[in-house]
Amino acid sequence: MEKTSAEQRSARAYWILLGVCLVSWLLSLLFWQLYRRLLFSSAWSPAREWERLALSLLADVFSALNFAARWLVCLHYRLRRCLPVLILAFLMDCWNGFHVHYFLVPPDAFRLVLRYAVNAVLLPLLSCVLLFLLAKGLMRLFRGREWAAILSVAALRFFRMWFAYLLQTEYLAGFIRVAAVEAAACLLLSAGLRLYLRPRRERPAKAEDAGEWPSPSSSPFLTKGSDGTLPPFYCPTRKVDLQMYQFIQGGVTAAKGFSASGVHCGIRKNREKKDLALILSDRPAAAAAVYTRNLVKGAPIAVTASHLENGVARAVICNSGIANTCAADGVEKAEAMCRLTAEALGVAEEDVIVASTGVIGPSIDLAPIKAGMPALAAGLSKEGHTAAAEAIMTTDTVPKEFAVSFSLGGVPCAMGGIAKGSGMIAPNMATMLSFITTDAAVSAPLLKRALSEAAADTFNMMSVDGDTSTNDTLAILANGAAGNPPVEEAGADYAAFVQALRALCTALTKALAADGEGATKLLECRVTGGKTDADARTVAKAVINSALLKAAMFGADANWGRVLCAIGYSGAAVDVHGVDVAFSSAAGSIPVCANGAGIPFDEDRAKEILSQKEIVIAVTLHDGEASATAWGCDLTYDYVRINGDYRS
Repeated sequence: MEKTSAEQRSARAYWILLGVCLVSWLLSLLFWQLYRRLLFSSAWSPAREWERLALSLLADVFSALNFAARWLVCLHYRLRRCLPVLILAFLMDCWNGFHVHYFLVPPDAFRLVLRYAVNAVLLPLLSCVLLFLLAKGLMRLFRGREWAAILSVAALRFFRMWFAYLLQTEYLAGFIRVAAVEAAACLLLSAGLRLYLRPRRERPAKAEDAGEWPSPSSSPFLTKGSDGTLPPFYCPTRKVDLQMYQFIQGGVTAAKGFSASGVHCGIRKNREKKDLALILSDRPAAAAAVYTRNLVKGAPIAVTASHLENGVARAVICNSGIANTCAADGVEKAEAMCRLTAEALGVAEEDVIVASTGVIGPSIDLAPIKAGMPALAAGLSKEGHTAAAEAIMTTDTVPKEFAVSFSLGGVPCAMGGIAKGSGMIAPNMATMLSFITTDAAVSAPLLKRALSEAAADTFNMMSVDGDTSTNDTLAILANGAAGNPPVEEAGADYAAFVQALRALCTALTKALAADGEGATKLLECRVTGGKTDADARTVAKAVINSALLKAAMFGADANWGRVLCAIGYSGAAVDVHGVDVAFSSAAGSIPVCANGAGIPFDEDRAKEILSQKEIVIAVTLHDGEASATAWGCDLTYDYVRINGDYRS
């Protein structure tokens, strides 16, 4: 695959740092040898003191450059790239340790071997390991702020030298000088590399000359229903092998052993809208869930969390219309829903997951649920997946359901899911409600881990209006009916399971974003060239959550300044003078910003591109190799209308 300009610059920076590391070490050795030769030479005299000082200074400078090159590689590159530098650093330190003690240690055989082993092998090895761990730890601590990590390690090296000499104050000036020179070398080398590798500010005369941007393919998300075909999938944060799974029909009942049903029981006034959904596994299933991070949580979340403490479930009951949140009898009503479901199905009450969505505040009336439960249980079938998807909808305009097939240990498995959510969706947990079923055998702890990993790249990267729901629940059941070898530890089968789960969650996420309240367009922000994954995600979510940008997309206005504005207040570590922005859709692509500044582009052409149903906002940061994708929708007049009379 052809490398992007950001990847090319990153590779060039790596080889430059590797070269600096090797050359600076050789030069420091040379000047230290000349220094020693002059110091111990019979030709030395006080008149030649300036020569000694010059050689000492040059040796210190090149030693600091050597340290700076090692440090910058460990700060900015993953272990695979760091290994050659760490091995080189280990060999250098081994040589230095051997060389120093060759001159300073008398030829006492045992003590000589012991000191060589410690100073020329063990200490260099420990130093390299600590260098890498400290670099990654400081970058995580300071959220990618390179200067803070550099100054911190300079302070740590100063105190290390001071303590090594038993806090002798007469050496303080020398220790401060060494730490300051090393910190300055790191900062100057980093600044020099950034200046040398910065993209040239050559602005094309025409926008079309600026290069082609990938265009998104057509999507079934804005049409009612799903034919089971593979939806467009782009999630650069995690590379997924599309050959490992295939999209199929069947929704939440595609997996063996699952049935579903949905009816109108009377919670909602509109008799044409289903308001009660049920999903059942024919055997006990491993189960896990993640919930909203809103401090105000719906009563069903407390009950479900309690029921899933043992990691086992059989059924999911969910109503729409009333959220059962902030009601004095909320927990009691949620437990009663589980009890009614358990009695109708002949399962344990503790094996029922309960969820609600709708208006916050009112107490839910159990009479319609009790009256509708017999018909709901009687309607359970493999064909009931769409009815269940419709029954959990509130302001949604289309049901969201997908399913995938995949293999674990050579055994075919299936996974399906349904989701609802049009408003109160923010990138702070998952979606409002989503239920996933699979016939794969996966242990409950790994199921929870896989669900969290998938949600981080999908549901957590979506925003419709910036409000976080009180009832967000993403639950998964795995009943093992496929007969695959149980997945009980992280390995190849676990990775394949996570890939299939991530693909399913991505499809559901894009469907939710496209059907946001009043939405006319699906927005997808693709960020590349981030310094860290956290920075790339922060930028993508800030852009997709910008009300100003969403309004501009509704009006097909190529107001790229709102993209940069969102990046600027996101809090991510970004060089705003190196940001590129482009808009693309099925109608084509158009770059609108390069190196943090506007470039000439055809406004009519941009309007044509932004008038499509799916729009990609491509942001290139040129700060590193990290990437992320976030999804959202435009902000329209209908959003205000829908939420202005939501309760009525």
